[in-house]
Amino acid sequence: MNIKNNESNASITLSLLSKTFAIFSITLGLIVLLGWYFNQAVITQLHSSLAPMHYNTALCLSLLGVGILSVNYKWSFILPSLVFFISFITLMQFILDFNLGVDQFFLAQKGNLYNLLPGRMSPITAICLLFSSIIILLFSSSAFPIEIKLTLSQTCTFFILSLPVISLLGYVFNLNFTFAWSYFSPMAIHTALGIICIGISLKFSFINHYKDSKPLFEIFIVSGVLLAIWLVGVYQENTKIKAELNKEMHLVGTQIKQQLDTQLQHIKSIKTNSNNIPTNTNKLILNTPWITRIQWFNINSASNVFSLPKANTQNFLSSELLELFEHVEKTKALSSSVITETKSNNKSILVIIPNLLNGDSSKDDPLKGFTVVYINIDLFFKQLVLNNTSHFLSIKLNHNYQEFYNNTQLKNENYFSLKQNIQLAGSTWSIIITPNLSFFKNITTFLPAWLFTSAFFATLLSAFISQYWYLLQQKSHELSKLKERFSDDKKTNNAIAENINDAIVIIDNKSIIQSFSNKAESLFGYTKEEIVGRSVNLLMPTKLSLAHDKHVQGFNANKKTSIITKRKSLKGLTKSQQEFPIEITLVEVLSAKKQLFIGIIKDISQQQHNEVQLDKAKCETESIKLAKSKFIEYMGHEIKSPMNSIYGVLQLLQHESDSHINKDLIEKAIFSSKSLLCSINDIIDFSKIEDDKLFIEESVISLKQLLHRLMLDMTPIAEQKNVLLSLTYSSNFTDGWLADPVRIRQIVLNLIINSLKFTQDGKIDIHIDIINSKTNRKSLKISVSDTGIGMHKDKVSSLFNHIDQGTKLTTYLCDGSDLDLLIVEKMIQLMDGSISVGSIEGEGSCFLVILPLIKEDKNFSEIQLHTEEVAPHFNDKVILLVESDKISKVIIKAMLEATNADVDVVSSGEEALSYLNKKQVDIILMNTRLPNLNGIETCRQIREINKILPIIAISENKIKDDISNFQHLGFNARINKPIELHYLYQILTEQLRPTSKLLL
Repeated sequence: MNIKNNESNASITLSLLSKTFAIFSITLGLIVLLGWYFNQAVITQLHSSLAPMHYNTALCLSLLGVGILSVNYKWSFILPSLVFFISFITLMQFILDFNLGVDQFFLAQKGNLYNLLPGRMSPITAICLLFSSIIILLFSSSAFPIEIKLTLSQTCTFFILSLPVISLLGYVFNLNFTFAWSYFSPMAIHTALGIICIGISLKFSFINHYKDSKPLFEIFIVSGVLLAIWLVGVYQENTKIKAELNKEMHLVGTQIKQQLDTQLQHIKSIKTNSNNIPTNTNKLILNTPWITRIQWFNINSASNVFSLPKANTQNFLSSELLELFEHVEKTKALSSSVITETKSNNKSILVIIPNLLNGDSSKDDPLKGFTVVYINIDLFFKQLVLNNTSHFLSIKLNHNYQEFYNNTQLKNENYFSLKQNIQLAGSTWSIIITPNLSFFKNITTFLPAWLFTSAFFATLLSAFISQYWYLLQQKSHELSKLKERFSDDKKTNNAIAENINDAIVIIDNKSIIQSFSNKAESLFGYTKEEIVGRSVNLLMPTKLSLAHDKHVQGFNANKKTSIITKRKSLKGLTKSQQEFPIEITLVEVLSAKKQLFIGIIKDISQQQHNEVQLDKAKCETESIKLAKSKFIEYMGHEIKSPMNSIYGVLQLLQHESDSHINKDLIEKAIFSSKSLLCSINDIIDFSKIEDDKLFIEESVISLKQLLHRLMLDMTPIAEQKNVLLSLTYSSNFTDGWLADPVRIRQIVLNLIINSLKFTQDGKIDIHIDIINSKTNRKSLKISVSDTGIGMHKDKVSSLFNHIDQGTKLTTYLCDGSDLDLLIVEKMIQLMDGSISVGSIEGEGSCFLVILPLIKEDKNFSEIQLHTEEVAPHFNDKVILLVESDKISKVIIKAMLEATNADVDVVSSGEEALSYLNKKQVDIILMNTRLPNLNGIETCRQIREINKILPIIAISENKIKDDISNFQHLGFNARINKPIELHYLYQILTEQLRPTSKLLL
C-alpha cells in the first residue's frame, strides 16, 4: 500500500499476503456455513469433543474477508458494519445476561452441555470480530485523523492476534481455561485460525501501509501484563468450579448410597416366621414412595408367600428372578438387577435379600427364603437425592453402559463433567454430573470480566481522550447556538390546552412546567397555582423521573433538534402519590427564545383493564379448545378399538353362517358397525381439522371397487327412505389411480349422507368422469345430485364458510350436514381440489368435486357383484401372525384359519425372530405397534437375513410418520384396522401367488 500519511482519502493497495489471508478467511467461513446448512458436524465441529464454530462466527469471518478486499469501494462500510452489529449485540448479551435473539437469527442451533448458549459465539471471538470491523470502518472513512486511526488499529490488532493464539496454545497444552471462559461459549480451533488470518490481513493491509507510524510498545506491554493477569483470574475461577463440582459429586454419591443402604437395612430387619411370612412390617418402609413392591418367597416352594402391597401379589417367577435366587442361595448375600415393569414400563432395581433362619450372616445358617424389593429408579432419584442436591447440575445414572436416569435429558458432557462409580445393592453404577448454566452463574464472579475490560481500556484510553476532547468542544459550540433559537408563545399554548379533551402539560428544556390545563388538574389532582413553575418530575414515579432527568441532560448536552412524536405508554403520579397508566405524545415547539415541549396525556387505566380481560379470555378459550380436542380424540379411539374387534367378528360370523335369516341380521349389524365407525372417524377428523393435523396418504387404488362397495353399504339405508342410488361412469373412464382411498370414500360417503338427509322418495345419482390433461396427472370429476328439497341461494353462497366463521364442534354435532360438508371441504383442500354446489329450492341439489390425481397404469380384476366373501385356500402354506392384542389375535387368527393355512401366532417381535430361526413360513402378518421391539424394527431385522419373505404390516391407526412409507421400511403390503375380510384375502392371494415380486 503506497499512500502518504496526509492522504487519508487515497485508495488503499492491498498486498498479496493481505489478499491471501483474506481469501482464506472467506473460504473457511463459507465452508463452515455450508457445513451448518448440510448438518456436517465434521466441518462445523471437527470432532465431537471439540467446540463448534458457530454460524454467526463463520458469517462474520466471510464478511470481514470480503470487507478487506472491497475496502476501496463506496459500499465497503456495509459488511464490516454488519459484523460490528452482530459482535456488539453478542457482547451486550454477555454483559446484560439477556438474550437479544441475534445468536439464532440466521440459523437455529440446538444446545448441549458443550455450548450452554446455543448459537452464541465466544466473548473473546466477539471481541476480536468487533475490533476487526472497527479497523476496516476506520480506514473506510475519512472522518478521523490518521493519528487516531493508527492508535486504535494497532491496539485492536494486538488483541485480534493475541487472543486466538492464546486459545490455540490452550488446545495444544490442554489448558481449557484459555479458550473456555467459565460457562461462555469456547473459541473453536478453526475460529482461532480464521481470526488470526483476519489479523494478519489487517496488519499488512492498513497499519504497515504508513511507514512513518511507530508501534505503541508501551501500550502492548501494559496490555500483555493485564492479559496475563486476566488469564490467572480465569484459571482461578475454573479451579474453583472444579473444586465445587468435586464437592457436589461426593455429596451426590454419599446421599445415594446412604439412602438406599438405610432402607434396605430396614427391610432386612423385618422378622419372618418359619414360612418366611413377615410378622412385623415397618411403616417407614411401606410409606417409602420409591419402593413400589416387597415380596417374600419361601425357600422350599420358591413361591410368593406374602407381598406388600397385597394388591400387587404375583406368583409368576421369571427366569431372571430364578437365576437371582440361585445366586443368592449360593452366596447368601444380597444381589440386584435392573428390570422394566411390564405394566408401567418404568425402570426398577430388583434387590434380592436372603432371609436366614437365625438372622445370622454366616454361611452355615440355612435360608428360609428371599425378600424381593422393587425400587423405582426415577422416583428414588427425584425424591431422595435431588431434594437434597444442587439443582444446578445435570445428573446421569448409568449401569452396564446404559442410561437409566437423566434429570435434564442432556446427552453431551463437557470438560467440567465428573464421573464416579458407586456400589448399589451389590452392583456397580456410574454417576456423571455436569454443571449447567445456572451452576456457573451461581459460582462465577465478574473478576475475569473486569480484568479483561481493564486491559482493553488501558490500550484505548489515550486515543479516546484526544478524540473525545475534539468532539466535546465541537458539541459545546453547537449547544451555545441552540439556546438562542427558541422562544415561548404562552397564549398559543394556553389556547391549545383549553380546547383539547386530553390533559396538556407544557414544559421547557429544564423540565419546568410552564402550563397546566384544566383536564390535567382533574387528572393529577394539582391546581395550576400549585404546579406551574415546578419540576415535571412531580407527575411521574421516582424511577421514571430519574430516567427523564438523564434524558433531558443528554438532550441539552447534545443539542438535539427533534423529539419523538409517537405515543408512548408510561406511568403517571397523582398528588396523593397514586400511580396510574398514561399514554403520552410529546411535541417539540421552537420559538426565538425558548424551546418548549407539549405533552398530550391520556388516562388509559380502563383501556389496560380491558386488554387484560381480553387476554385472559383468549387464554381460557385456547385451553378449552385444546382440552376438547384431546378429549374427542381420546374418546374416539377408546370407542374405535372395541368396534374394530366387533366388526371383525361380524365378518367371520357372516362368512361361516349358513342361515339366510342369520346372514341378514349379520349384514345389518355389519352395516351398523360401519356407520358407527364412520361417525367416530368423522368426529376425530373434525378434531384434526381444528388442530390442522389431517393428512393425505396416497396409494394405487381401484376407484370402481371402492365405489362399488360403498354403494353396497349405502343401498339398504337409501331403500328405507325409498331413495334410488345409481352409480355411472363416463365412456372415457379407466381405472387405476394414485389417491387416498379412505379420504375418497369419506368424500363420496358424506355427500351421499348429506343428500339422503334432505331427500325422500326420490333418487341420488353419482357420476364419475375424467378431465384429461397433457400429463399423467388428470382431474377426477365426481358429481352427486339428488331430487331433495334443495337450498335457497343465500344458503348456497355461505355453505362452505365454516372455518372462516370459527364455528365450534358443538354446533356441527347439532347439525350433521354442516359436519359432513366441512369434512368434505377439508379433504378436498388437502388434495388441492375444489368443490362447488348448485341448487334449486324445491327441486334438488348437485355437488361437483374436482380432484387432481395421478393416473396409474394398473389393471384391476372385474368387481365381484356378490356380497359374500369366498376364502382362498392355502392348504400348504404356513402363516405367522405377530400380534400383541389378545382380542385381535383371536379374530385375525380365525380369519386366516378360514383359508386352511397353518397359522402360528406370537405376541412380540422378539418371539417372531426366535420363531423364524427355528421354522420356515410362507408369509408374515405383523402389527407395527408391538411392545419393546416394534414391528418396524422387527421387519428391518428380518430383512437383514431374508429379503424375499412377504411381510404384511397391520396398522393400528393411520399414522403418517411411521407406516405411510411401509414399502421403504421393508413391508410388501399393508392393511389397516378394522380389517376388511375381502381385502385381507386379496392381499394374501397377491403375495402368495408364484408371480409375487421379490423385495430387493
